[in-house]
Amino acid sequence: HLVRCTQGINGSLTHFFSGSYHAVDFRSPVGTPLLAVCDATVAEVRQSEAVSGIHVRNLFKWNSVMLANDDGTFVEYVHIKAGSVALQVGDRVVQGQQVCETGDVGFCPEPHLHMQMHTSRASDAPTLKFALMAAVDGSAYFPEANKYYNGSGPVAHGQP
Repeated sequence: HLVRCTQGINGSLTHFFSGSYHAVDFRSPVGTPLLAVCDATVAEVRQSEAVSGIHVRNLFKWNSVMLANDDGTFVEYVHIKAGSVALQVGDRVVQGQQVCETGDVGFCPEPHLHMQMHTSRASDAPTLKFALMAAVDGSAYFPEANKYYNGSGPVAHGQP
C-alpha cells in the first residue's frame, strides 16, 4: 500500500504549534488498517464523531486513539474512522497489531492519518520528533511532506 506524506514537521496547514509541530499526515483511503508502532497500552479512545471537512466548527471534533508506549512515550492516531476501534482503555497491544482504521473525521481536508508522539498524555504536551522503521532493513527514516512510503519505507518518485 503506497501512501503520500501530505504534511510533515511544521506543516503550514495545522502543524505550526507545539501541540502538533512534529506530527505527520499520510493520505490513505478511509478504512485502511492502522497498526501499533510498538508494544503499548491503550490510554484513550475517542471514536463517536462523524463530521468532516475544513470548516472551523470541525476543529475539535476528531476521533483518535492514544497508546501509552512501553518506552514511556505516547502515540496518537487522529481522524480515525468512527467505530473502528475494537479495543478498550487498558488493553495491551503488540507492535504490528491493528488498532483502528483511517478516516476523515474532524478538521480534515481529505482522508488521512494524522500521527504524533508526546512525552505525556496531557492535552498541552508538545509533540516529539519521531522516526519510522523500514520493514525491509530496519533503518530509521523521518517522513517528509510530498514523499511516498510503503511498508518497506521511503519509495522513490511515488513508484511502488
